[in-house]
Amino acid sequence: MVSVRGFARWAWGLDLCNLPRNVDSRELSFDVGPQKIRTFSVEQIKKLLSDATERTRLYILLALNCGMTQADIGDLRHEEFDGKAGRIVRKRSKTKDHENVPTVNYRLWPSTLELLKKYRSADPERVLVNRYGGPLKAETVQDGKFNKRDAISNAFLRLCETAGIDDLTFKHLRKSGASTLRKHREYKSYDWIYLGHSPRSIAERHYSEESQELFDEAIHWLGQQFGQVQES
Repeated sequence: MVSVRGFARWAWGLDLCNLPRNVDSRELSFDVGPQKIRTFSVEQIKKLLSDATERTRLYILLALNCGMTQADIGDLRHEEFDGKAGRIVRKRSKTKDHENVPTVNYRLWPSTLELLKKYRSADPERVLVNRYGGPLKAETVQDGKFNKRDAISNAFLRLCETAGIDDLTFKHLRKSGASTLRKHREYKSYDWIYLGHSPRSIAERHYSEESQELFDEAIHWLGQQFGQVQES
């Protein structure tokens, strides 16, 4: 419905049609209600990490460590990854042009850093590429046909099939990381930064500055939950 309304307004703006009088009618809305957030269990994540190849393990670790989607991983640039400091500093690919979205400084877990260094590419822009040196995720239109390639999703799907998991996708890893953070009394307030979302409250937007030190602690604690950081 959002797409239909947007298309109608676009066509009306070009004087191709009259704008329907009921375009904003509440009668055309849908009452879906809150949906249950589906996530991987800690046991499932540990199983996937144990069974995955190094490359696929790296993709999973980036999703959990930095809340990344396939697009975020494929778009990761060399200037956003500091191997010496062990950090990734970036905005999400989806919202990088939005001013109110934070540039997030992620502390990398030892396992994430080790594999990211190992598989860092010689590509002038992208940190990670596919086996042929091309983008990990690409969408093209050729001869009028839409083509989509997603090496990360394909590798993860094969891993899940082997593990007997058929109802969750790669993007559920990001949700699993955020949901785990929300279980901590103090660190749950950092879930929006972890996800790279815009501030939710007036205080977050205008009055308070989040602590990088506490966010580092939150990421460290998250790594402990998934068996990637040793208990101190």
